Amino acid sequence: MAQAGHLTDEFIAEHRDKQPTEEAAHGLMKEYQAAKWVANRGAIEIVNQAIDLCGGGGFMSSNPLSRL
Repeated sequence: MAQAGHLTDEFIAEHRDKQPTEEAAHGLMKEYQAAKWVANRGAIEIVNQAIDLCGGGGFMSSNPLSRL
């Protein structure tokens, strides 16, 4: 995550006064998408563990975990 943020800062500083190339923009998006994937997978894993800990009650619509 920190690496993606650092690359974004560098990209903005480098292209402040000029139009970025399509390849440069795609390279930046690749790093961003990888960071987003890691964060999303982590969130899913945490919710799954929480559902397991409550004995599957998180699948019931009355349980707050069902909205996560």
